[in-house]
Amino acid sequence: MLRKLLSVLLLSSLAVTLFGQQELSLHFLKNTWQASKTNPAFMTENKLHVGLPSLYFNISHTGPSYNDVVVRSNNGENVLDIDRVLNGLSSDNQLFTNVELETVSVSFGLKKLRLSFNHAIKLNSFIDYSKNMVELAWNGNSQFIGQTIAVGPEFQAFAYNEFGFGAAMKFLNVSAGARLKVLTGIGDASSERTHATLFTDPDVYQLTIDTDYRINSSSFLVYDQDGDFELDFGDPSFENLFTSNLGFALDLGADIDLGKLNIAASIVDLGFIRWNRNPVNYTSKGNYTYEGLDISDIVNDESISFEETIDTLSDIFNFDETASAYTTSLASKLYLSGTYEVNDLFNVGALLYSELYRGKLYPAFAASASMDISKIISIGTVYSVRNKTYDNIGLNATVKLGPVQIFAVTDNVIAAFQPYDSRNVNARFGLNLVMN
Repeated sequence: MLRKLLSVLLLSSLAVTLFGQQELSLHFLKNTWQASKTNPAFMTENKLHVGLPSLYFNISHTGPSYNDVVVRSNNGENVLDIDRVLNGLSSDNQLFTNVELETVSVSFGLKKLRLSFNHAIKLNSFIDYSKNMVELAWNGNSQFIGQTIAVGPEFQAFAYNEFGFGAAMKFLNVSAGARLKVLTGIGDASSERTHATLFTDPDVYQLTIDTDYRINSSSFLVYDQDGDFELDFGDPSFENLFTSNLGFALDLGADIDLGKLNIAASIVDLGFIRWNRNPVNYTSKGNYTYEGLDISDIVNDESISFEETIDTLSDIFNFDETASAYTTSLASKLYLSGTYEVNDLFNVGALLYSELYRGKLYPAFAASASMDISKIISIGTVYSVRNKTYDNIGLNATVKLGPVQIFAVTDNVIAAFQPYDSRNVNARFGLNLVMN
């Protein structure tokens, strides 16, 4: 079990260099109920809204893109160029992936009060890994003689159901809103403690491992009939809809109308999940010394022997297995924005965004412009700076055909045309039924 888990982590740490979590453009799409996901105080003018299933996905990587590291070989095959991978990595790198399927949402207004309910299935993953870890896996520890390097990746991959109950009320020119979310966890695999260092003695080539590393899992790691490891959140079922992995989250927001100027602030996903179903914990804590061990001895001339690598790492890290419930926190998101109505058809705006996750802050900035072309069509564009990238140009559009509202939004439209050159891929689209 542990060997397979570590194998997935090591492969993931290398695989993330093949791809290019914020959702910024949606915040400016105030004529849709979905904008209230970023601020529960946002209130549409429609008396009734019914949301049909909609989809959101995001991949964001601070390292190189696919085309930065994959080259064409002499025989015409695409191959991974490890030298390009290493050259494109920073000392510390992050990969975010997010998928959300909103199955249903309902919102209705009663004078100055608006109530809502929604259900969504969310799958999120995050990994924070060092360049040294990839260098160690590829070239062994001989390159780090006399150095102490950190090799413990920080990660989480989890899926859960979200049942949201929201209310917003307007007082004079101020709208205030809150949404209570009941969460039922489907599966999780995450690092709780991540201290793991390696030191190679320059005289006797002795390898010293110092660890305080803990991995937790709940209903996430499974074997197939051939004994291979898989990541499986299970099939959609009543069993996975309501589980013993229970959590709660809270969204809070305010929106102030100052005539042509609107100022809004919110905090979203302030919450946690307690993982009680089939918990497993792997803990390595201590200081261990091994004589003359070079991890490069288990790397051949063409590719990494992952199975042997993981056998070795599994042995030297001395993991203990327990079965205790544990708690993880959601990534809390803060929004502070202002929008200005230039005229009846044209608006501009700006957004400061921060995501707080595992004690680290991931900021972003966005500027927007939107136009109501007619009563049927609205379009907008957003420029954003996020995750060390500066070429993010987003587009959004809504089309209203009778009671049917169609919307689509992306923070990086360039990725739609050049996905292999992009480090940020992001989109949300769906249908609403609205009644005035």
